Amino acid sequence: MKEPVEIIISKHGITLCHPTDCAKSAFIARDEKGIGGSIGEFIKFANAAATTITLFVAEELLFFKAFELPLDTSDLKEAVSYQLELTTPFNDETPWYNFEAVRAPGRYQITLYAAQSGYIDVYIQEMIEAGFQLSGLYPESQRFVCRLNRKNQWGLLLPGRFVKAYVF
Repeated sequence: MKEPVEIIISKHGITLCHPTDCAKSAFIARDEKGIGGSIGEFIKFANAAATTITLFVAEELLFFKAFELPLDTSDLKEAVSYQLELTTPFNDETPWYNFEAVRAPGRYQITLYAAQSGYIDVYIQEMIEAGFQLSGLYPESQRFVCRLNRKNQWGLLLPGRFVKAYVF
């Protein structure tokens, strides 16, 4: 069974990685056009899954915030969304984000992760237009799941309801 290619989005471009052989990798600079063709060439070189890719966001592009909310908070999603608007450094754009709430005595401990959507959306759009299927968008720290973070996996999501989109 062929594994999907892993792509790490960083500040300077994207790194294409074979899922099981780290020696097989390629870097594509941020300004380079036609990423779809480059990914296709890498897939042939790496003998990976033909159309499926998994995206990871480098930690340098992520915003992290830990805070607490009272237990009587009626809607956690709404409260976190409000905190997101107040604390993230992203100007006038909707970020990709996700959070985890852990119930503690007298409060919720919230861990919030966010990434600038405009920067990531450019790559995602090009990959979808080239005919690739995305299997997920995760922080780079989720690339290697260990015993400690196995139960805390999360993916970055746009706020609101998830709508399934079909590209023909």
